[in-house]
Amino acid sequence: MTIRGVTKPLTWDVTATFSDAQIAGTATTAFTFADFGLSVPRVFIGLSMEETIWLNVDFQLGVTTTG
Repeated sequence: MTIRGVTKPLTWDVTATFSDAQIAGTATTAFTFADFGLSVPRVFIGLSMEETIWLNVDFQLGVTTTG
């Protein structure tokens, strides 16, 4: 992944189900702001942000056959 010019490899955990016409699942990864040289955003007093960023991608792929 590249964020603001910093490229780092990420490992994704993927779960998927397969049927005759579809592949569906979820892919998840996590990284810290520091991994990409970012500072943790500071917002209103009393509200804090976690250091870890989680990305979750839900996907569905339709499968077609030819022949």
